[in-house]
Amino acid sequence: DVQAVALPAGKNVRGTSLQGFATWPPVQLYQEALVTTRLTHLAAGGAYIAAAGVDEHPGTQAMPVIWLWHTDPWRFAGVLSGHGMPITAMAITAGGTTLASAADDGTLRLWPVAGGPPRLWRRANPLPVTALAFSPDGSLLAVGYGDGSIEVRAVADGAILAQAPLTGAEPGRLAFVPGPEPRLAVIVDNAVQLWAVEDNAVRPLATLPAESGTNTERRIADVVVSTHGAWLATVGERVQFLDAATGGLLHTLAPPAGRGGYFVQAALSPDGLYLALLDTNGLLQLWAIPAA
Repeated sequence: DVQAVALPAGKNVRGTSLQGFATWPPVQLYQEALVTTRLTHLAAGGAYIAAAGVDEHPGTQAMPVIWLWHTDPWRFAGVLSGHGMPITAMAITAGGTTLASAADDGTLRLWPVAGGPPRLWRRANPLPVTALAFSPDGSLLAVGYGDGSIEVRAVADGAILAQAPLTGAEPGRLAFVPGPEPRLAVIVDNAVQLWAVEDNAVRPLATLPAESGTNTERRIADVVVSTHGAWLATVGERVQFLDAATGGLLHTLAPPAGRGGYFVQAALSPDGLYLALLDTNGLLQLWAIPAA
């Protein structure tokens, strides 16, 4: 499938509040040379945006790969490969120094973005990884598993620092919420739950409103958190911006007219100025966000 990538064109769109969201257009779309790659996952950190997928080049065996772009200035930064099974989750530290990826076989790889071999993490009893998220300072990595459990690990040595009880449903996405006390936003059962990260445990705090609708396309597929922790955005048929403290709706974003598709992945640039969105058509869009 031919993939399209949205890239910055001209100056950033700026504003003074979330009310400015009503006028942002996505920046210009153009065709990128990813004709043999089926994109499935998206992440952003530092000056990098990463898209994971399967390289289906004719005449060769399909291979999981991660494509990297540098955003300032915009340029292609390379391909990471090594997973033997499809990639199921991905995250980049806010500083853009480390990329974490997980595969269907439960293996975790931590890649130095500047280059070099990855560190490999394996559990004694491997489970499919469904979600990954780095803490704002990059010292912690939250890992969600297919059995509904969540672990918070030290990036330095992989030590498990805290664990969440089984939720009965696998965590769809994870995101750390910036603030004085570590918090996690977790998608479970079509709702976003906020959890406190404490010594040896992860404790539920609150549940934010769910997306309406029952079919798969209308369910929450991803969650992103603003760089200052004031709002979070749920991603599905539309993007809903919610107040992180109250859960109140701030703004709703719909796909561009005529583009079709539903949003399935999102990533926010560390400066908070760009929101990257991947839809069911494999279209990668980059939206300019007004400064809050």
